[in-house]
Amino acid sequence: MERSILATLLDGRHKTAVATARAILVSPDAFYTRDHRVVWLAICDLDDQALRVDAMTISEKLMRWTFEVMIAKLKRASGLPSHDPGDSDAEYPDSALAAIGGHSALGEIAGAFAPVSGLEQTCRTILDLYGKRQLIGHLAECTERAQGEDGLTACLDELAGVTLHLGRGSGDNKLYSMDDALASSMRLIQERASGVEDRIMTGFSGLDSLLSGMRKGGLYILAARPGGAKTSLALDLSAKLCCAGKRVLYFSLEMLKEELATKLLAQRSAIDFRTVETGLWDDVQHQAIAEANADMKPWKLQIYDESHISVIGVRSAVKRLTASQMPDIVVLDYLQLLDGSRHNMTEYEKISEISRTLKIVARELGIPILALSQMSRDSEKGTPREPRLTDLRGSGTIEQDADAVIFIHRVTADENAPVRELKILIAKNRFGPIGSLYADFIPSTMVFIEKHRRSAPEPAEEDQPAVSREARINRLPVPDEDVF
Repeated sequence: MERSILATLLDGRHKTAVATARAILVSPDAFYTRDHRVVWLAICDLDDQALRVDAMTISEKLMRWTFEVMIAKLKRASGLPSHDPGDSDAEYPDSALAAIGGHSALGEIAGAFAPVSGLEQTCRTILDLYGKRQLIGHLAECTERAQGEDGLTACLDELAGVTLHLGRGSGDNKLYSMDDALASSMRLIQERASGVEDRIMTGFSGLDSLLSGMRKGGLYILAARPGGAKTSLALDLSAKLCCAGKRVLYFSLEMLKEELATKLLAQRSAIDFRTVETGLWDDVQHQAIAEANADMKPWKLQIYDESHISVIGVRSAVKRLTASQMPDIVVLDYLQLLDGSRHNMTEYEKISEISRTLKIVARELGIPILALSQMSRDSEKGTPREPRLTDLRGSGTIEQDADAVIFIHRVTADENAPVRELKILIAKNRFGPIGSLYADFIPSTMVFIEKHRRSAPEPAEEDQPAVSREARINRLPVPDEDVF
């Protein structure tokens, strides 16, 4: 079974296979054979560097590791003290590849029968066997202790501690008592009330009011029709976050970093984008652009502008960052341009895989991901209408995996209007109400101006009649009340 897992990963054609296996096999010790642990460590090393994993690249990696480096990595991965000699190049007879049996041994592993459809279940079986080996070892220690001078109570306490430790680390123990869940929830609420920041506020007051900020580990979808200003809104949101001192990682799969920087210069200087990119400025424009340039330089905005990248590549790019470089939010422009794990996938299969993996990556990294999305062409047919969740292009799984889906709808009919009124709709909100807000969009400078609509003031708290707890719980909503 261990060879079956490694063979699937060494095949190189299944881009999500490594992420699937790593999510389950959190320790290399899950592999019983030392040689298999060495190959697994090389796979993880390449994956962390966002490099292709296949038999050839693993062979080259193992040829560069000396035997001393290999042993140090095995010890470090197992939590044992070791001296790190560094990744120095090795001669083949002294390499990690030679230590596991050379090219022929690696070829036998790569050539094992490996159905990719059973990868997840096989990994769980390997993890289960690893837990049983740990249990056998601990039981042997408990047996030896019981045969000594320790009393029965001490032996039982030791056995209970071992069982609890293995149960928590099994990966399948996701059951929590109501007491544990409430204690954890109250702790988070108290931290939030004391001023501990656990949400990312976008800077748009209406959006923040509905979403209550973007949660760590959340997947947020921003969708619009082609030319619907979704990139401009994402850039404006990123600029607001940077001005608030947040660190933003922006994956641009459609535009180069220079084009994004020019758009941001136009936004911050309030000068027509076409004028900014020509470089033909008068004195006033030159001064405004120079000031915008100076204001933007300290921003903690990192741009990744490669056109071909997969979801796993996004994950690897983030994980390669140091703690001081870790972003507060990831912006992905846009979802449909990500590569699938296979070239022959249908669009439905590809988008389903991407949206699900994005949600897993957001939870793993513990940061919100804002992914831009195209809408289907069918949404443009017939009488103009507000977008619906079914208009998301590619797959219904986007709305299932997302914590919130935000649409941009153009209210102004004139496409050439210097100022367009946009309606920003929250069509899905897992942790709050759905609703909408309005903003004026200036296409020439790509600036959004939020419009605040007044509502009737609520009576002061002291003027409101007292309502019992039971009445508040059982109260029916009034007409047009926004309930979630």
